[in-house]
Amino acid sequence: MKKKKWKNCNTICIMAILVLILVLSCGGGNRLSGTWECDDGCGETITFSGRNINWDGEKGTYSISGNSIEIVWSDGDIEVLSFSRTENTIRIDGDRFNRRR
Repeated sequence: MKKKKWKNCNTICIMAILVLILVLSCGGGNRLSGTWECDDGCGETITFSGRNINWDGEKGTYSISGNSIEIVWSDGDIEVLSFSRTENTIRIDGDRFNRRR
């Protein structure tokens, strides 16, 4: 009887851990962090912190959905730009930004 209780407890714990991993992995992919510098000659710098963005002094919030990034600037303007990402490079509206080391 004790073995069955432990087996059920272990199964429930493993399932809870798997659900937690799934939930965390779904939300984490759409956030950026740190400072990114343009290497296409545009001379711009973007800093991401949580959902906040600072693009050369202009501040706002952002969200990523698929191949686009939506930026809501502090003055209320909204921009939707094309977006792609690799490990250390992002592309926004055609400009390439590398993560600052």
